[in-house]
Amino acid sequence: MEIKDFLDSNSEFLQVKRTYEGYEEDVQLLNEILPTKPELASFKISYENFFIRKFIIVCANSFELHLVRNLSETLCKDKTLLSNFIKKQALERKYHQLFSWERNNANSFFALFGEEFKTTISEKIKLNDDLEQGQGAFLLLGRTRNQIVHQGFDYVKIEFNVENTWNYFLQAINFYKFTWEFIKEKSNIS
Repeated sequence: MEIKDFLDSNSEFLQVKRTYEGYEEDVQLLNEILPTKPELASFKISYENFFIRKFIIVCANSFELHLVRNLSETLCKDKTLLSNFIKKQALERKYHQLFSWERNNANSFFALFGEEFKTTISEKIKLNDDLEQGQGAFLLLGRTRNQIVHQGFDYVKIEFNVENTWNYFLQAINFYKFTWEFIKEKSNIS
């Protein structure tokens, strides 16, 4: 499955795409209006400042929503009781504990599936620059989302813009898709 198909076929990721497209339309409209209404310049800056934070949260949350919704069902196919237990006890409201957000890799998450899984997937990622960049982008979005939520929406300095965030999201989707497909392959589910 191609990245575009993966993005479009999962409601969580499709929402991110729609949110970004809405932002592009808003900014285009503001840019058309600004020459005749220069007093809107500060509004545009405020809007972009608000939107970048919202968008980072939307991007990072899309991965959490997808993983929590699908992982237990993937690992426990045809075992509803076990699937529900894993979802409620191990995943819901505990996603943030699955990753070491300050690190540059997702090895803490991979290790939850066993040492062999962690070693194999980590080696595959190291051999692919796009996957390594995607892993970094995935962790950056999650880490920044946590800072916004826990340090205060208006208090975190964001070092990148909306377009950078969209590009980080696309890189992260590449990494996440690879990881998701690897999990499914190792659990013998197509």
